[in-house]
Amino acid sequence: MRLSRLPLTLGTLAALGTAAGAQPTRPRATPPKTPAPTPTPPAEPAPEPLPPGAPPPADSSVRRPIQIGLTLGTRGVGIEAARLVAPRVGLRVGASGAGGSVTNLDIESLTVDGSVRHVSAHALLDLYPFRRASLHLTGGVLSGTTNVTAHAVPQAGVFTLNDVTYQSGEVGALVGRVSLPRAMPYAGIGFGRPSSFGFRFVPFTDLGVAFGRATPELRAENAPNDPRLAADVEAERLTIDHDLGRFPFLPVVTMTFAWRF
Repeated sequence: MRLSRLPLTLGTLAALGTAAGAQPTRPRATPPKTPAPTPTPPAEPAPEPLPPGAPPPADSSVRRPIQIGLTLGTRGVGIEAARLVAPRVGLRVGASGAGGSVTNLDIESLTVDGSVRHVSAHALLDLYPFRRASLHLTGGVLSGTTNVTAHAVPQAGVFTLNDVTYQSGEVGALVGRVSLPRAMPYAGIGFGRPSSFGFRFVPFTDLGVAFGRATPELRAENAPNDPRLAADVEAERLTIDHDLGRFPFLPVVTMTFAWRF
């Protein structure tokens, strides 16, 4: 072996060793990014409970139940349904009726047999000026028929018509009738409020007037045979019509005993 080749061999081996020990460079893996957490909004405080009888909040999803009640008053006995259609607005619809008769009633030297017949329906709108009060202002319409009829004969055997005296046989009997308009505007004030809270039993009280003029009719059984008697009967009817015309309204008083469903 030649010595001249030894350095080369040693250098070659050193180079090979260095090359064998070298490691290839690998790219460093980047860790995935974690998204930042979304801040949670603070929870809203729970609403305070409403006191008994207070109206529900102004929300279309709030349940507004219907109340059904029995009515008693000047328009007779009836039934009524009520409901809040807005926090301060109520709607009521219903019907009522009355009837009766009397016999041998003494009125100004006359013996009178009479009868009353009343059938009506109503639609009312209640406005509540105060949020938590039952006071309401009411407007609406009353519709129906109201008739009062009477059959009269004199107790002393004579009639006085238009300041003219007639014997009972000349007149026969007087037949009178008073009727009201089929539809009358109504305005009033009262207490009572439909509600989803509090007691299920809710009373209503209403005081008001229905605007309408009563119309009288009067006839005598024997008037067709006596023009003079017919004229005096008509004059008497005009006097009654004048007296009724001074009161172009009808007082209305109603109590309602309602139950909430």
